[in-house]
Amino acid sequence: MSLGDRRDYQAFLSTPIIRQALAVVVPEYGQIAPVLTKPVRPGLHALAQGSLLQSFALAAGIGRIDEDPVAPTIEVLFASDADGQDRLRDVLKAWPLSLWRRISARLWRAET
Repeated sequence: MSLGDRRDYQAFLSTPIIRQALAVVVPEYGQIAPVLTKPVRPGLHALAQGSLLQSFALAAGIGRIDEDPVAPTIEVLFASDADGQDRLRDVLKAWPLSLWRRISARLWRAET
């Protein structure tokens, strides 16, 4: 990136980007998406404004979670920092208790 580009994008480049769970669930997205377009903004309007690559990655991620919700959840928990783990656990409270128990049991086995 040229010096002029760095100056133009200084505010963006100096803002830390939260690591996206999408890149963990769909690692292909993290490998091929351009750096400045990787973050998926929250909200339906932002999803509608996203790129086709983001839409494809989100569809693939939803499919993988639908197919096996336990494994991707554990991968995201291991890849997350403490704040990310807390946010994910807050989201998981809305999931069925039986699914949360399966996640907890597998997570406990993976940690020991």
